Amino acid sequence: MDKYFSIFGKVVLVVLVIGVLIAGGFYLGKRFSVQPAPTPAPTTSASPLASPVASTLVSPSASPKPSPDDFSAIRAALVAKTGISQENIQVSISQNTGQHAKGTVKDKNDIGGGYFLAAKVGETWIIVYDGQSQPTCSQIAPYNFPKEMVPECLDSSGNVVKR
Repeated sequence: MDKYFSIFGKVVLVVLVIGVLIAGGFYLGKRFSVQPAPTPAPTTSASPLASPVASTLVSPSASPKPSPDDFSAIRAALVAKTGISQENIQVSISQNTGQHAKGTVKDKNDIGGGYFLAAKVGETWIIVYDGQSQPTCSQIAPYNFPKEMVPECLDSSGNVVKR
């Protein structure tokens, strides 16, 4: 009889943990679900939002726009970064400015997943961060992510910094 309650207790615990993870995912998804900032009008001078990397590759007058090919390129970069196979990777992009993207990634065989941040350098999408925590400020700084997309990061001591 004790063995039955032990197994039952473990099943209940696993169900509760899964429920909490799912609820947390919905909460975080709604909390960080913001619309991308409007693209500023093209100018001939360097914008304070231009990253040092991108400014050498894209003219300041170029106004990045999301492309239909972005999803495939970001998905391929995530396959390379995470090691999840093409057949098993599940990717969802929640924000894409044409220069920066944010979304979720998981292996279809796993219960949980994480989120990612991607930046377009030249014509190539690179994965700047993937995981379940906050990216470090040093990871995102070179790519000048919009504050609306990445409102917080971790400093070198692991403290949360509001951007």
